[in-house]
Order: sequence, then C-alpha cells, then structure tokens
Amino acid sequence: MTDPEARQWESYLYPGTDILRNKFGLTDFRQLRSAEYRVTGVREAEIRGGLVNIPQTFDATHLKALHAHIFQDVYDWAGEYRTVNLGKPGSEPFAASSNIDLYLNVAARTASRQDWPNLGQRQAGYAAAEVVAGIVPDVGAVADLHRRASR
Repeated sequence: MTDPEARQWESYLYPGTDILRNKFGLTDFRQLRSAEYRVTGVREAEIRGGLVNIPQTFDATHLKALHAHIFQDVYDWAGEYRTVNLGKPGSEPFAASSNIDLYLNVAARTASRQDWPNLGQRQAGYAAAEVVAGIVPDVGAVADLHRRASR
C-alpha cells in the first residue's frame, strides 16, 4: 500500500485496527457486526414496510439511497461511494473504487430493461438475480446491501 492509499484508509479505519470507523465507537469486529445487523435490520424493515420514500429508479442513485437509509445509524459515509479499494478476507477484492459507477451503470441498464411492476414474484427474482449477478460482490460498498435485499 502506498502512502496516499494509507492516508485514504485512515479515514475509514480506527488507528491500528482493521475495524471500520462507526457511530457506535466499537473497535471489536464481533460487537460491530452484531450492532450493525441489529440496527440495519430495523432500517430494512422500514423499507420493506413502505415507511420510507425512496424512489425506485433502479440506478446508482436508488442504490445509494437504499445504502444511506440502511446504514445511516452505523457509518458516517453511508450512501456514498467508497474512495479506497477493499475486499473481505478470504474472498476476491471488490471492484476498484474508480470503477463503481461503471458497474452500477451496467446494472442500471440491465434493470431498466425489466417491466418490474408487471413481473410475478418468480420472474422478478430471476430479473433481480440477472442485475445483481453482474456486480456482486464487485462493488463491495454496496454488496452487503444486495445480499440482504435478495433474502
């Protein structure tokens, strides 16, 4: 990692750790994961229950709005593109931060070809899988959101 990359990471991680800075101030991975799942589950339920008005444009703006709502209680940068390259241990690296918009635009084009309101549940599932298959887990910052949304 070069010096400029290291400086970029400093804004994301607690010093001397690989733990993302978070609104809870937690520096233990298991505690953070538990707290994140607890509060994001509530935010996801709000979306599923129609309690939040997020226009369903099926583009990068839509995805960022979903991410912002779901993770707003956890991370200051919720809903923003990441500025560093990353990946999860034991898996392939996510897409380079400079390519996120490209991947999301490809997904948006794929999504725009669907007649979502008129698809049955099974057809919608297949259509969503087609959209997501092109980018998950490449985008990374939003990959967890995709996995959760596909439940």
